[in-house]
Amino acid sequence: MRYLDSLVQKQFIPSLALKFGFKKTGPETFEINQPLKTSDFEVQIIIDHNEIKLTVFELPERLEYLPFNLNEDEGGSFVNQIRSEVDEMMHQVIESCYQLKDFRKIVFDFVRAELNTKLETPWAKHPELYVMKTANRQKWYGLMMRVPYKLLDSQQPGIVDVLNLKAPPLQIVDLIDHQTFYPAYHMNKKHWVSVIVDEKINLE
Repeated sequence: MRYLDSLVQKQFIPSLALKFGFKKTGPETFEINQPLKTSDFEVQIIIDHNEIKLTVFELPERLEYLPFNLNEDEGGSFVNQIRSEVDEMMHQVIESCYQLKDFRKIVFDFVRAELNTKLETPWAKHPELYVMKTANRQKWYGLMMRVPYKLLDSQQPGIVDVLNLKAPPLQIVDLIDHQTFYPAYHMNKKHWVSVIVDEKINLE
């Protein structure tokens, strides 16, 4: 599915979908039929368990427009125009019915429940920074940040959530893979490691 890459860090919000115009047709199934700019064509969008199914129909008979299902390098200018209009419609759906997943919350919920961690935001000018402290000795063991990705990897664009964790030096050496685990940003690299907080994070 060509839209999956743009949905990796997003989640479908049913209430937003209903507001957009989707109809709930099953326990986790939502459907909408939208006219395209090209006359006598419409697209049916079905979202089921976060999977997306697209079908283009030609009106008034409402026959499925099969050329839409060809590979993207196949078909002429007309089918490419239809694809472009469907892309535009899907962009509206994604912008209106999906929200970014907050993987930070997943981490916060875990450390509170499993490690009895106290979270603090000690810097008024930087409310996005969260300090994690051990329950018994109140010592830092983690710092959640939101920073430009390029500070960890010069080839990566955008902003990323990062968790700096304290760990034994030998364990840090074994962990560094420059994909999920990086040398610690803004802290002692011998005793701290930076972990990318995204869909790949392993809470264990």
